[in-house]
Amino acid sequence: MYVDDERFTAYYYKRQPRMAEFLRDAVLNYTGLKKEHKFWLK
Repeated sequence: MYVDDERFTAYYYKRQPRMAEFLRDAVLNYTGLKKEHKFWLK
């Protein structure tokens, strides 16, 4: 969501470049999911 939706990406990029990717990776790390998990492919 943070990276796939341009609105979220633009919102977070205004505050810090690459923040959307950081948040995505932080959520994945916290939940123990992998980027390849089918949940992220919706």
